[in-house]
Amino acid sequence: MAVDGKMGSKTQAGIDQIQSGIMQNPDGRIEPYGTTIKKMWPVAYGKPTGLAVRGTDAYGSGHHGASRGTRTHDGADYQSTPGQRVKAPLSGKVTKISKPYSSGIDAMVLSGVEIVASDGTTCWVWYIQPTANIVGSVVKAGSSIIGIAKPYKTDIKTG
Repeated sequence: MAVDGKMGSKTQAGIDQIQSGIMQNPDGRIEPYGTTIKKMWPVAYGKPTGLAVRGTDAYGSGHHGASRGTRTHDGADYQSTPGQRVKAPLSGKVTKISKPYSSGIDAMVLSGVEIVASDGTTCWVWYIQPTANIVGSVVKAGSSIIGIAKPYKTDIKTG
């Protein structure tokens, strides 16, 4: 079926056919974060660099839950080599270019992407040069290239 942006009998028949193969009680609807989307596009995770989570160094610890002064680290920082390809840590859709900092020199030179999974889980991958025209792309955890590691603190921040 060709994508034409219109809802009609062919679209409804396509939805019904898909749902009959993945659901016990098809409802003929596809909703954001609903059952159909979750079954067609399951949430999956992968290592963005293929390397370990950053240990403790002059910048602190890279593991999830590490102290960040008055808060705890809500993500994980993966080791990387500047210039290496970085893969999606979460299957989902790249929704926008994201910045880890709002001001200063870091805000001008560091960027990344935001990925939203089918269940609404949101992940930010920073300290990369995002792949050109990646916003709007559907990516697969552990295999889709989302950018190139930047030479900054030699780690990739996800969260």
